Amino acid sequence: LLYLAGWFTAPVRKRVRELLGVRGTFAALWQMFITFQLVTLAWVFFRARTVEDAFVLIRNMFINLDLPVRMLLLQMSTYLAFGFALVFVAVEFIAYWADKKGRNPVLIIPPLARYPAYAIGLLIMSLFGISSHEFIYFQF
Repeated sequence: LLYLAGWFTAPVRKRVRELLGVRGTFAALWQMFITFQLVTLAWVFFRARTVEDAFVLIRNMFINLDLPVRMLLLQMSTYLAFGFALVFVAVEFIAYWADKKGRNPVLIIPPLARYPAYAIGLLIMSLFGISSHEFIYFQF
């Protein structure tokens, strides 16, 4: 369904990009941002029991933000999640930049930095990743 929407709107999106003069890196970053937002929205519908529940969840995302923001700032897991998200965004930028240069994005990182990063990532996943024996999608 999303593919069909993209296919039908491609000429309109191309014309808007040309009118606004959006090209290159900014256009690619904008497309990544929009894709992320659409996937996040799709997850809401995937996990909701009914379509009505999905719309209630979406509405509640944008109203009464005071309490959730205060609660998020009190939890260490929030800081860890934001830290990991920043790391992943940095890796994506490096991979995007390396791909544009025609290089392998993994191999541009020196082995002395790459292998300890692998080890730290495995350690973090083994320490914090095991919380139950349920399939991960059932935890959402």
